[in-house]
Order: sequence, then C-alpha cells, then structure tokens
Amino acid sequence: EQGDPNVLSLSVVKVAQHDPACEFVIGSMKVCNGDYGNTDWVGLNQVKLLDDQIIASVVFMNDYHLDRMSVEAKQSTMCHELGQ
Repeated sequence: EQGDPNVLSLSVVKVAQHDPACEFVIGSMKVCNGDYGNTDWVGLNQVKLLDDQIIASVVFMNDYHLDRMSVEAKQSTMCHELGQ
C-alpha cells in the first residue's frame, strides 16, 4: 500500500452467551476458548475476506493444550493468534 496505512482500532466487548460454534461477526475479531480435544493446534485464527480485505476474524484457543502450558506459553500463543 502506498502512503499512510489504515489504522486498526480495537475495543473489548464481553458477551454473556456461550457460542460453541464461534461464528464470525462482521467488523470484529472474536476469541473463543474451549476444550477442542487433542488436536495438532493450540490456537487457530480464521479470517473472512471480502475483496481481499479482512472483514472478520475468529480465534479458537484450545484449552485441552492450554491447561497443560505455562502462563508464559499461554500468553505467547494468545499474542501470536491475535497478531501482536
């Protein structure tokens, strides 16, 4: 991209209802955690695109593995999946 890139602003909204499917919310990054079992992933980020632009993102955090990890490893995984 030429010139100044677009700026990303995020805010945190906690939801009261449980969403086991972790559905996309347009214009949002949603983080869901749960015991997804003995998979080959600890964290997984999926994005929804429209005209080559990210319009939504969901992050799945697998408690099956996270519950067995150190605090530092958990934080590293979260930062990686959230793109920080």
